Amino acid sequence: MNITNGKDLKTKVKMKEKGIDVFVLTQVAEDLLKGKEKLAVLPDGSELYYIGNNAITGVYYLKSGTFDIKKKIFARVDAFLDILRGRPIDEIKMYKGKGFDASVHDGDKIAEFFSKLSDGELTESEKGLKEILLNQHLLEGEEGNYRASKDWHIMALAKNADFDLLIHELKHIIYRVIEGYRNDVNAEWGKIPSEDKETNAELLGKIGGYNFEGEEGKALLIREYVAYLPVLYKLQDQQYLNFLRIEEKYAQAIREFFETGVNSKAG
Repeated sequence: MNITNGKDLKTKVKMKEKGIDVFVLTQVAEDLLKGKEKLAVLPDGSELYYIGNNAITGVYYLKSGTFDIKKKIFARVDAFLDILRGRPIDEIKMYKGKGFDASVHDGDKIAEFFSKLSDGELTESEKGLKEILLNQHLLEGEEGNYRASKDWHIMALAKNADFDLLIHELKHIIYRVIEGYRNDVNAEWGKIPSEDKETNAELLGKIGGYNFEGEEGKALLIREYVAYLPVLYKLQDQQYLNFLRIEEKYAQAIREFFETGVNSKAG
C-alpha cells in the first residue's frame, strides 16, 4: 500500500469512527518515508537511521535497497530470535530460509546472536551489520561475548516495503517502547477467550511461521496479534476497536517518542 492509499484509509476510518484519532502511526510512517539524515551505510548500501527515543530506550531503522538484501542481513537473526527460537545453535547456523520481509529486534538479542557465531561463521551481510553496530557503539565487547551498550531496538525493512508493512512494524516498536500502551494491550489480551487466542495463534503461525512456544512465545503472540489486527478482523469488530482505542489513548506519547528521534541524532 502506498501513502495515498494510507491517507484514503485514514479518511474512511475517521468517517466510521468519529472522534477517534487512531491513525497517529500514519503520520509517523509518512515522516519515516521522507529523507532523514543517515547515521551509517552498510557495504550492501543499506542505510541506518535513528528514529525515536525516550529516557529509557532508542530505536534505529535499517533501510535496505530490496527485500533480498534485507533478508540476507537478517535471515539467520530472524531464525535465531523467532522462527527457530530455542533450537540448537548448529541448526541456526544451517538455516537456509529467507526470514521475514521486515523485522524488529531488541539490541540485547542482536548481541546474543553475534555472541553465538564467530566471525568466520558470519556471512558478509551479517558482518556488515555487526561492524556498523560496533562502529555506532550499539554493541560492545569482543568475539563470543557481545552485549548491547544501552537499551535499543532496530527495525529493518526494504525501501520499497508497502505502507501496511511499515505500520505493522511500527506497532511492534510502540509495544516495546511505550510502557503504558504495552500494559493496556496486555490487559486487553487477557480478556480474550482462550479459544479465540488459540485460533489466532494457529492462524498467525501459518501466516508468519512464528514459534509461539514458551514464555517468549506468548509475548511474541501478543505482539503479532496486535500488529496483525487489520488482517484478523474487520474494522467494525469490537475486538479491533478496543485495541485501536488503546492506540489513540497513547497518541501523544507515540508522537513525542518519534518526534524526538526525528529531530535529534543518536547519543
